[in-house]
Amino acid sequence: MIRSASILLSPVLVAMFAASPGQAQDDDPYAACAATQDDAARLACFDATFIEQRGVRAEAEQRRIEEERTAEQRCIEEERLARQRAAEEARLEEERRIAEYGMPDSEEQDMVINAEVQDLFTDSTGRALVTLSNGQIWREVGGSSKRNPPSSGMASVESHWSGAFTMRFEGRRGFLRVRCYR
Repeated sequence: MIRSASILLSPVLVAMFAASPGQAQDDDPYAACAATQDDAARLACFDATFIEQRGVRAEAEQRRIEEERTAEQRCIEEERLARQRAAEEARLEEERRIAEYGMPDSEEQDMVINAEVQDLFTDSTGRALVTLSNGQIWREVGGSSKRNPPSSGMASVESHWSGAFTMRFEGRRGFLRVRCYR
């Protein structure tokens, strides 16, 4: 049994002793102490090296903790930026959808726009042109149930099964059937 253990250990020992002496001392801080012949000097060397190595290990642990903390902060910041980018993209997409609502080939036919009426004009045919606070201008088409729409207040625009849109005014009955003019 002892013989097989020494056979197993011998390749390890050969590898340790095959390394250059400078490398062995660089890898093992206690190598110089082990080579000291005087017992008291060897003990003092081991004690001093142990204290020194505690400081080295503490510094290494502190660096590791700082690196982990920095990596965690970087991950948190990247997540925050990703959420911020996603929110900004969603906001821009919503603005685009609102701006294109009612325009030809608009994909958003089930959306409702609520905006304040800024201006109301009547063209030569007596049909209303309504300018909303979001910059859209809506033109009345046939089929409206509302006469004399208000020139101020809130309006809501939603799609109608006919392909046109209906504009309703807050606190008023009836509607205008409209198409987006611009």
